[in-house]
Amino acid sequence: MEYITVENQVITGHYASDSIPEGAIPVTDFNGIVGEQVSYYNPDWTRKSDIELMLTGLMAIPDGYKINEEKTALQEMTEDEKIIAGIKDLPQGQKIEDGKILPMTDEEKLSAGQLTQEEYDTIQYGKLIARLKKIDEESIRSIRALLANNYTADDQKTLENHEKEIVQIRGELKKFKLF
Repeated sequence: MEYITVENQVITGHYASDSIPEGAIPVTDFNGIVGEQVSYYNPDWTRKSDIELMLTGLMAIPDGYKINEEKTALQEMTEDEKIIAGIKDLPQGQKIEDGKILPMTDEEKLSAGQLTQEEYDTIQYGKLIARLKKIDEESIRSIRALLANNYTADDQKTLENHEKEIVQIRGELKKFKLF
């Protein structure tokens, strides 16, 4: 006969003998592990699958893996999931927000020390200059209409809005002492 002994909810022994000692539990074809907790086993003393043990929190899920949606197997995490879980380092210039990896703003990079003030100022200055060039391009049609005497109220509004934005951008450019 085959039997196991249990103490403090841990399997302490697995034996074969013609008689079963008092307090021992009779089993058949026991393939368990001495030293494991009783909670690792079903009522018939068959060992629960590793997935079952992981789902109940009795066994840790290995780093870099997760249980699939069907809850039947392990699958490797994506690179983003590994970063979010803290297994891999977050790339510089990125942040985790609402469970997603997103690029940091220039302000966040400056605050995190990933940009110097000079680098930040150069980037911001370049963005303002690029916006001025874009405004010039967007104004060309309205200016042509003015010169051709086909000027509409929309053309006038476009040019007024562009002029306001240009004044604002020039004001922002004055704070930069780059050149």
